Amino acid sequence: MAIKDDVFAVAEPVVQQLGYELVEVEYVKEGPRWFVRVYLFKADGVGLDDCRAVNDALGPVLEAADPVKSPYILEISSPGAERVLKTEREYKIFQDRLVKLSLREPLDGEHAVYGRLGPISEHNIQVTTTGGETLAVGRDNVKQIRLALDSSVPAAK
Repeated sequence: MAIKDDVFAVAEPVVQQLGYELVEVEYVKEGPRWFVRVYLFKADGVGLDDCRAVNDALGPVLEAADPVKSPYILEISSPGAERVLKTEREYKIFQDRLVKLSLREPLDGEHAVYGRLGPISEHNIQVTTTGGETLAVGRDNVKQIRLALDSSVPAAK
């Protein structure tokens, strides 16, 4: 298993016990330093106090479990307002959130679809558009799914 997977396994119960969803763990080197980044989700948002609480609870648990053998800096963060969704787990966490689907082939002349993320099956991603239409977009036609802000959504036609 990769280090980030080991950290995820240690961090997930701690994060869940505090009332958050663990979205992702990164283990990256930037310059001479290694970072362990833990991304949290909570329906009403993640603030600085939330990050501090998780850091205070998770730091000692990671030290005891020791999944990272070299020195690192622990960072706790929200996933970001316009995060790219990468995994099935994230699709479930962010269901019913506003998203932008970037398409490989245009749909009704558009290369992007904005709407609320609905159920995802093996073949389709359901989105309820800002105009109220429910679409089943073929997964093979989706390049990327990104969280969207209301302000980034074009007006419905």
